[in-house]
Formats: sequence, C-alpha cells, structure tokens
Amino acid sequence: MKSRYEIPSGYTNGEGELLVPTRLAYRFAQDRLGQVDDSKPSVPPVSESAVPPLVPVARKSRAHRVLQVYTEQDVQEMEASLESLARSNDRRKNGEAMVRQLRKTQPVGQRVLARVPRAFHKYMDLLEAEMPNFRQVVATVRRLLALQVAGDGSFYLPPMLLAGDPGVGKTYFAMRLARLMGTGFEMVSMEGASSPMSLIGLEQHYYTSSPGKVFDVLVQGQSANPVFVVDELDKASSEARFPPANALYQLLESETAKRFCDQSCLQVKLDASRISWVVTANDLSAIPVPILSRLSTFHVPTPARVERVQIAGTIYRDLRQQMAWGKRFGAVLPQRSACKLADVAGSVRPMKSLLRLACANAYLRKSSSVEPGDIEQALRCAMPLPDLEQLETGGCA
Repeated sequence: MKSRYEIPSGYTNGEGELLVPTRLAYRFAQDRLGQVDDSKPSVPPVSESAVPPLVPVARKSRAHRVLQVYTEQDVQEMEASLESLARSNDRRKNGEAMVRQLRKTQPVGQRVLARVPRAFHKYMDLLEAEMPNFRQVVATVRRLLALQVAGDGSFYLPPMLLAGDPGVGKTYFAMRLARLMGTGFEMVSMEGASSPMSLIGLEQHYYTSSPGKVFDVLVQGQSANPVFVVDELDKASSEARFPPANALYQLLESETAKRFCDQSCLQVKLDASRISWVVTANDLSAIPVPILSRLSTFHVPTPARVERVQIAGTIYRDLRQQMAWGKRFGAVLPQRSACKLADVAGSVRPMKSLLRLACANAYLRKSSSVEPGDIEQALRCAMPLPDLEQLETGGCA
C-alpha cells in the first residue's frame, strides 16, 4: 500500500511513523546493535585557530539626537545690531537680555529631539482608555509614531486640527499626549486675539518689544520638538489688520518653519520645523481655507455615557495627583460615583469642579472614598456650576 504522503529526500520513517533523518536513523540502529565504536569521534576535532573570534554585536543606540535650532553666528549678528544704540536705550537693554538668554545653554542653539518611547503602543492604549471619544485620533497617532520609529525615532506629528463641541477634552488630549511622549508642551489661546503677537512676538522698534511663544518654547525649553497647541483658533478676530491666523502660514509648513524669525529678533533664525502643532476649534467655518488645507482635521464626538464614566475616572486620578490633599483619598474613583458624574448633563468640563467639591464633602465626613452622596451634595451646593457652553450669549463683555 502506497503512503499517502511522499517522504522527503534524506528522511525515513522512524518509530510511530515519525520522519527522522536517514543518517540519524542509521546511527540509532547501530546503537541498538552495539556496533558503534565510541573511541572514534564521529566528528573530526576542530583546532582553536580555525574558530573565528566572537565579535560583539553593537546594540542600536537610543541616545537622544540634537537639532541646531539657531546658531552662534545669528546671535552675534543680533549683538552687533545693538552696538549703534545708546546703553540707556530700552531696545538695547531688551536686546542684550535676549542675547544672554540665547547663550544661556551650551552648545549655543542645540536642543534635544525627544524620542518616541519604546512602549509607545502601551501609552496609546492607555490614552485610548482614558479618552475613548478620541479613538480615531489615537489610531492615527499610533500609525504616525510607528512610522517615526522606522525613521530616526524622534517624536513628530504633522499639523492636526481637533474639531468638536466645547468641553470634549481637545486641549487635555494634546497635553496628555505630550506628557506620555516625554516632550515639551506649550499652549496659546486665540480667543479674542486681534494680532499674531502671542505667537511671533512684538516688532523690534517698540520699546516694549518681547518674543512670542514659539521663541520661548524653543529657546527656554529643553526639546526642539514640543507639542504646541493653538487653542480656539476659530474665536480669533478675522477683521483685525493683522489676523492672528496669518502667523500659522509659515509655521505649519516645514520648509518655511526652518527659517522662522521672531519679530523681536529678526537676526536669529529659529528651526521650528519639528514642532507638532495641534489646533483646536469648535466652528470650522471661521477658519481660513488656506489654514485648513495645512491641517489634518479630526472631528471629536461628544462622549457617550459609557465613555463619560471612564473620563470621570481619569479626571479624578489627575485631580488626586495634582493636589496636595489628593493622597487622603483612594487611588480609584468608585464605579458608582463615576456613573453618578456621567449622568450629569452637559459637557465633561464641569466634572473637575464637581469632583473637587465632592472630595471636600467626603473629607468633612472623614472618609477617604468619594461616594455618590458627596457628588449629589456638590450638585446641590449654594453656588451651582452651570454648563457655560449651554448659556446663550447676552451682549458684549
């Protein structure tokens, strides 16, 4: 009877129909018959000189890379431009203070490029669990970080726009992402802004000239690739002579961002190309189309009740870590209390204030656990906490 399967060349059937190499099967047969001469080695000895030396394999370095954000030559040019001014001149005093600031760290102008952590997948899982309504954003960030790891390993995200209702956690998401990635974080609010001064500084010819936030984060910060949030861009004035959004045209393009100049020190060119920009807004129609074309837009939904329960636990944990009295309470918010908070109407923004009052109520009754009754009492406090996003606008401030 023919075998169902063809036996490969160099193999034969052993005990139990197991395939074994022919040479090994022959050796086993000799062992059973006692025909093997153990005095003769079956493998010829190898001299020590024939064995190549062991070469240690170099482990891939995780050392931080650095970026030359600005140069000493630019600082010298700025210093030379101040020589023509009197020593008592306010512009000269401000300029000399900036020169000292630019030379404060050595080597001049070098900043560390924060790396994507090895366990970034774990951090992304944690971020998704903490903020489940950002699931789509987290999935995209995870893919982009994996691509960075395949390159030089430094942290960088293309400019993105988080659009959604007030209080869904857009700014907190960016702040939490920067903290998990171990890079710097900066934020500038555009609500009511009438000029781009907060981003790009005030011109040199003003005696009150001062640098903007981009200068501050790159010169005073430790990393060359921080997360920078432009909050409430849709609320910036579009009728101003110099609209605040105009500053983003240069900063959102990596090629032009490499030669960014703050208005307070035009001689110094800053490399802002590695900043990860996160713009937040409620109304996309109020943002110029050329700016929208430079951003990857994500619509963040309002969290469902199940998601609000998880967010309540996240807010409680952060509040407990931030406050000196937080150690008096349990590490985890009880599930019943989280559900009670999730049932409160409106956005998730008032949750932090409610939890603070609930913790006060729990402390007064000498308990380390925040119970639903504490939250109920916080809701009935003498000064109720309205959901500001639900209030109608009534006039001008």
